[in-house]
Amino acid sequence: MKSTWSERHQRLVETGKQSGPHDKLLLPGGKSIAEVSSTELARILAGVPGVSASNGRSLNLENYEKHLDSIRTAAADKAVADWLAGH
Repeated sequence: MKSTWSERHQRLVETGKQSGPHDKLLLPGGKSIAEVSSTELARILAGVPGVSASNGRSLNLENYEKHLDSIRTAAADKAVADWLAGH
């Protein structure tokens, strides 16, 4: 039986022969990017701005990373505002 892209990629990551820039990024539910296929990735990230089943894996990962960055920025801004309000 032919292995899927994610199975081949996971074996390469596990052996240290390949690692993509997003492979260690975690998804909702706790899996890493390296553990899911492109189809599963689009399903898991449905609702994230810019993510679509018709996009390629790289574009969906870029859009997911932008989404996480916007969450981090908003959380940091709120933390600073809360700290300033308390002093």
